[in-house]
Amino acid sequence: MTSTHKAGAIILRHRNSEPEVLVIYRALRCDWTFPKGHIEDEEDAATAVVREVKEETGLDVQIVQPLPDNSYDSPTEGRVTTSMFLVEPTPTSAPLHIEHDGDELRWMTLHEAELMLTHGNLKEYLKNGIPGVALK
Repeated sequence: MTSTHKAGAIILRHRNSEPEVLVIYRALRCDWTFPKGHIEDEEDAATAVVREVKEETGLDVQIVQPLPDNSYDSPTEGRVTTSMFLVEPTPTSAPLHIEHDGDELRWMTLHEAELMLTHGNLKEYLKNGIPGVALK
């Protein structure tokens, strides 16, 4: 079985009384997910996640902490392991922008994101908790 290694981010901001995370709707795949993508040959996971977030959202981010890996089986990519990170936009980050026509970016509470995410493994991942961030 083949294996694929990706890097992904839960982008966190603190607004109002609840923390919010950024969720992406990918029109080509008709799904709601977190930013993620393949790690290039010359990259480590931390470098890849910063690049992927910039490409998919326009945001410059800083890593707050690594999170547990998220693994699942894909019919096209084999066993996929995503090195996940908790990140925050930098104070000087550019405004949000979508990478592909038809995509959408939306800030949501953790509970809203858990309900909106398309894939069960991501719902479960978020439900299991982000260290130091309460899911209401």
